[in-house]
Amino acid sequence: FEAALASTPYVLTKWIAEEHVRALHGTPLPVTVYRPAMLAAHSARGHGNPDDFVHRYLTGVTELGTYLDIEDARLDMTPVDYVADAIAALVFAPRDQSAKSETHVETHHLVNVDQSMSYAAVGRALRKLTGLDLVPASYDAFRAALAAAPASRLHPLLPYFPETGFTMTMGPWPSSKTKAAVRTLGVSAPVIDEAILAKVVASLAKRGRVHMMR
Repeated sequence: FEAALASTPYVLTKWIAEEHVRALHGTPLPVTVYRPAMLAAHSARGHGNPDDFVHRYLTGVTELGTYLDIEDARLDMTPVDYVADAIAALVFAPRDQSAKSETHVETHHLVNVDQSMSYAAVGRALRKLTGLDLVPASYDAFRAALAAAPASRLHPLLPYFPETGFTMTMGPWPSSKTKAAVRTLGVSAPVIDEAILAKVVASLAKRGRVHMMR
């Protein structure tokens, strides 16, 4: 509770929601907690929510003409189709009632940060895919450019880029058990590469969110 209280209001709402769910443990209702990471576009179709963080960041980079040149942090992209398929598979999987915990609610972390691209790699891929002359930038330089561009679609998320330094480092989360479980059910998270990113960029371009030079 202390960690949730010290974090953002958003994190606190998640903690409260999970506590309500856990209160049902021991009742006839099946109780499981699913924790998706940063949901991204469909890995095959490229379509997603253009107003979420991932899409606004991609759009913002093309608007600002610069990207975060950070190699040791990844832009978490957990495809929505992977999350949906994994939850459905887990929900309908046969359950071993004898192994059911009497004290803990089953919790699954549906994440893909370890197979996502670094911010620097995303920037380089965007430069290649769009044909735009996107310039690598340090965190401070990128934040300054964003703060000076109120018309950018990323600007409303400026609080995600505090003056105190980069905070969008994702994970690690304890996801190995969940990944192993869904893998046995025929579901695996895809490696996010330039080919998948190209589908996302093409979808954004069709919606007028990304300008393509070629």
